[in-house]
Amino acid sequence: MDLLSYTSRRKEVYYLKKVKTKKGNLRYYVVKNIEKVAKEDLVSEMPDGYEFYENITEYKVSIRKIVHSIFSAEEKKIVELVMDKHENIQYYSIELDKEALVLHTSSLRKEDYEGFDINLAQLEMYQRYDTKLAFTKEEEQYVVFRPCHFPGYPDWIPLETNPDLNYLASKYTPHIYQESMLQFWIEGEEDF
Repeated sequence: MDLLSYTSRRKEVYYLKKVKTKKGNLRYYVVKNIEKVAKEDLVSEMPDGYEFYENITEYKVSIRKIVHSIFSAEEKKIVELVMDKHENIQYYSIELDKEALVLHTSSLRKEDYEGFDINLAQLEMYQRYDTKLAFTKEEEQYVVFRPCHFPGYPDWIPLETNPDLNYLASKYTPHIYQESMLQFWIEGEEDF
């Protein structure tokens, strides 16, 4: 029997384990060490409607219901193409959430480590990612948000609404890891 497995960004292999609940239903868990799991409890097929999920900011792998995003693969590609041209950010991840397209970035750059005796492939696996921007849709408009860590304000600050996703991505991604990102405040409101 071929076991169902998932290899994480850190090249760690995860498996799926099933456990019968008191009511007789099956509950699934992600496990790394299969030596401690009975062979009959390991799964060879993903349950219908579920997928492996890797949280890139917390390095956690889990199982979740398949997320059907309001964003298409083409819309995700628009932001990817903008990020691929980015001069300062080489490593990023774009997550299609149910109602958002979320951009995670890493400040790691290969040139920062040139000349050091470091395995870059391994360094890339352990780099830290931070959530930097999110895009949502409201009718025929896109809204770009940045995280806010100022007490008393929402977690996400809406920066601008526009019908052109490429315009928003091109305008705001160059400010990632720059002080200039803090100059953008809640759309339509005076700065505090």
